Amino acid sequence: MVGSKKVLVALALFVAALSGIGAYNGQNSAIIVDTESGVKPEAATTTISTTPGNARLMIDGLIPAYSGWTGILKPGPHLIAASAPDHYPAQFPFFVQENTKYSIKIKLDPHEGYLSIDVSPEDAEVYVDGSRVSGKFAELPVGRHSVKVRKFGFDEAIVPISIQWFRTSTLRVALSPSVFEVRSLKARPARFNPSNKGLYGRAAITFTVTAPGTGRLELLDAKGKVAYAETLPAFRTWSQRSTWDGVDTAGARVADGVYRARLTLAPLPLEEGAAPFGAKRDEPRPIVAETTLNVDSSLKVSPSGYLSARPGLTYFADPGVPGLLPGGIEASLSLPDGSFELALGFSAGESTRLAFQAALCQGEEGAAAFGFSSRIGAFGALDAGVFGRAAWRSAGGIAYPGAASELELSLPLAVGGGSFRLGLAPGLVYDFETQALAARASAGIGYRSAGLYAGVSAQCDLGAAAPASAANPVHAAAEARALFDGLPFVLSFRMTASFAPTFGDGAAGIGFGVAW
Repeated sequence: MVGSKKVLVALALFVAALSGIGAYNGQNSAIIVDTESGVKPEAATTTISTTPGNARLMIDGLIPAYSGWTGILKPGPHLIAASAPDHYPAQFPFFVQENTKYSIKIKLDPHEGYLSIDVSPEDAEVYVDGSRVSGKFAELPVGRHSVKVRKFGFDEAIVPISIQWFRTSTLRVALSPSVFEVRSLKARPARFNPSNKGLYGRAAITFTVTAPGTGRLELLDAKGKVAYAETLPAFRTWSQRSTWDGVDTAGARVADGVYRARLTLAPLPLEEGAAPFGAKRDEPRPIVAETTLNVDSSLKVSPSGYLSARPGLTYFADPGVPGLLPGGIEASLSLPDGSFELALGFSAGESTRLAFQAALCQGEEGAAAFGFSSRIGAFGALDAGVFGRAAWRSAGGIAYPGAASELELSLPLAVGGGSFRLGLAPGLVYDFETQALAARASAGIGYRSAGLYAGVSAQCDLGAAAPASAANPVHAAAEARALFDGLPFVLSFRMTASFAPTFGDGAAGIGFGVAW
């Protein structure tokens, strides 16, 4: 027996010498070893962590420790053992090399017992500590657990159980039929414009029920007249959802105003055998629940652009951010350089948007940017805001729109006339490469409707070099973003160029995204 152990240790050390310490997978434990070069010769700093955290460690049979250990081990072979209550112990040989740091993670497998499951109805769902369990038998770690048993139409049951090593515990639960109720009736959004595209031209009316039933949804105007009505499908699960796109029963657009969403619901008769023997089956009684929602045609939502982390147009950050999409993610491809861009934007309050942009260029080159745009206020038809941006570009990265290693701050102003918007943004920019601070001006003109945002924009620095010169080109872009009707998708197209003073750096891009 002693000779066999020596052979086992020698074999483990031989494998470690050939391939390095990577990972040991024992029968009852998982052991992972990470290494990195150290700075102190002839010694190795070793950190050992365990799961569970209260495991007892023994190193070479001489160094006892609890809840992990950090120290220096001499180069050469060592033996590490770990044990914990209600867990299988682990023991493994470990070879320490000079000038190396080690991080060892030991996960001990717990002792297990068995659970016999007997529930009524038989098709009820059983969850142990939040994880679904299938079948009539389960193998679980030793200790206390929480079991949840549920089925639509029945009251949920939560039962504590205790599992012992190599023993079988029995779970017996009989669910009681639920009383039919409706809960959490909401209209989201509570205010919407049916003319908007995507998912913004409709309202979702959501609610939960406790048992099978049927219902009818009615939308009533301020005078109590039914503008729209529909019979809902029979309820076969807890969560229910219906959408209204702001039209009446004949399909015509309804007038602006506050509407009441009224639900009239009734339970379905219980299935035979669902009620306890001798239980009285009462006649179904209708339940009425109401909530309100507002149809407002002035609430227009337009697609947002996040290229180079600039919400709005490519070179002009529109201060009218409340009218832009709450959020979206977009992937685009630029030609002819073949760069790939990924942009993410979302709202942070009523009048602020945050945006992130990353670009992958040829090889390992790339760029990234972060920007925020916030409306300071509206003065009649004039919107005023503040825009900030931090961007980085690798040394060999291409000059795609707005890409540079710089810090920018500007005060965009925009005036609207119908669906058209004209804007100008004076600001400052700090170039990290030249370590120079310069004035910058951006301008844009755009067309904004419920499903389209299109326009042209331009940008130029103001300094010693004349605009549109070789040292100070004018960057320009034309673009369009459109929302799909009834779907949360955005399609975008753009063309960019520089004038210095002749036309150059022409490029085009097409993108596709998801909006929310």
